[in-house]
Amino acid sequence: MPPGGPETWARVSPFYPHHDPTHFAVESALGLQPGIFGLIAAGWVLDNFV
Repeated sequence: MPPGGPETWARVSPFYPHHDPTHFAVESALGLQPGIFGLIAAGWVLDNFV
């Protein structure tokens, strides 16, 4: 993500530190560019997901 790019945050449960790297690994392995991290890099905010 370029400097000054989108920034977002959300209060999450203790499970999420394990959940997010799993998303990254699976999305990367499957070549899913618009996965959750791609969508955040494109400017989506976490409120769009919940």
